[in-house]
Amino acid sequence: MNWKQASRWLSVLLLVGCNAKLQVDPGTAGNPGVSGWGNEGGTYAGGACAFAACDGGGGASAGLRGYAGGATAPGALSETCVPAGVQTEANGSPAKTAVSYPERCESGLTCNDKGTCIPAPDCPQATGVCVVRRAVLDGNGGAGGAQPIVGNGGAFSASGSSGAGTELPPPPVEAHTGVVSMAASDALYWLEYGTRDSLGNYKNDGALWTLGDDGKAKPLATKLHGPVQLGLTSNYAYVYLDGGGYVGSQSSPQLVRLPLAGGPVQLVQDGTVSGAFAANDKQAFWTAQSEIFTQDWTSAAPTAFLANPANVLIADSDYVYFELNDFRSRAPISGGPPENLGDGADAFTVNGDSLFAIDYLGQGSVLSQAPKSGGMFQRVRAMGLGLSEQPPQFVGDRFFWNANLGGGTFVTIQLRTASLANMDPPTVLASRPSYGRHIDSLWVSTASAAYWSDGQAIYSRAIPPK
Repeated sequence: MNWKQASRWLSVLLLVGCNAKLQVDPGTAGNPGVSGWGNEGGTYAGGACAFAACDGGGGASAGLRGYAGGATAPGALSETCVPAGVQTEANGSPAKTAVSYPERCESGLTCNDKGTCIPAPDCPQATGVCVVRRAVLDGNGGAGGAQPIVGNGGAFSASGSSGAGTELPPPPVEAHTGVVSMAASDALYWLEYGTRDSLGNYKNDGALWTLGDDGKAKPLATKLHGPVQLGLTSNYAYVYLDGGGYVGSQSSPQLVRLPLAGGPVQLVQDGTVSGAFAANDKQAFWTAQSEIFTQDWTSAAPTAFLANPANVLIADSDYVYFELNDFRSRAPISGGPPENLGDGADAFTVNGDSLFAIDYLGQGSVLSQAPKSGGMFQRVRAMGLGLSEQPPQFVGDRFFWNANLGGGTFVTIQLRTASLANMDPPTVLASRPSYGRHIDSLWVSTASAAYWSDGQAIYSRAIPPK
């Protein structure tokens, strides 16, 4: 982990420290705020806030259910939906922007035509949140192996016990059951880990699923031995398997691929555990044994591409981009030595002729852009409150990101979207608790819809028109 990543993790931990309040610069004093969870003080500016903390001076009042910083809580089951609106975030910061919030309810719920919060129905639905798939979960002997969660003051606690202070909520599922990985091209694909018997023995029932043209979920491959990570080219799904050993073990890890059009599972590399993976339309790249390997759609076996222990990989049609010793670098796919693109390496991605990264400024975030041939990043778009550990995902000129926000007792994650083609306010597509686990990063988007998962189910919301 480089120093930039470490500082971003420290920022995340600070979100859950100090009784999990989001700490912001005082800025201009705001109006008296509504009370948060546990009667925490809060503020609002120019109207009721949504899920995130607004800026301004403190002030507490009683009687309204809200998150820290004066945010109004989303509607609970059978209660009135929180109305749609636009709010200004990150006052006094380059991240300042208006943000559009849809009509909304608590995670897993949606608004019906009467303005009441109900359980999200099965997809397809014309509006609101719907459920793409309810995963088959492991109910027998598969839970073992406690995983770290964030405890008091942001410290990691192996057992979850932290004494005084606030912890992240227990996750709906553990890592070895339910939905474990998602990817998207023109369609949505995902992995379900499978289940175990009452003694904890794996049933070898992992599966690769996709969303059909009719909007219904269908399996592409079954009887996979512990699928844990998914990557896509235009022809193949690449799947990392952990072998289905006892929880926490790697009994016989493998990287395999499956034709998206249907066909048998093909072994790519034996003994390879999940790690950095990237692909263009026809060629896959991944790290293993301190090297980058590659395989195109016509090749039966992979070949070594570059001796480099990269932990970040991005690919376009001409280059593989990676991070090395705090520097951005790239290597031509056609062959040749790596090129240094400059410092400031962090979670970045490539779109068109540019590299893009999300810079956290202590109060909010901005989208930054640099030529993909090298050069300094320049800030191009304010994104409002929140920190993102992942690079933005682009679909054409529209980009998506996960924003980690302070929110009362727990940290909240919002899936947001905006466009490079206009300066319309970013739109919040989903809001859910952060669990500090793999499920926090389970989200992808296509041109028509955004998808996210809590491990138990996959949810969807249509992309708003430009």
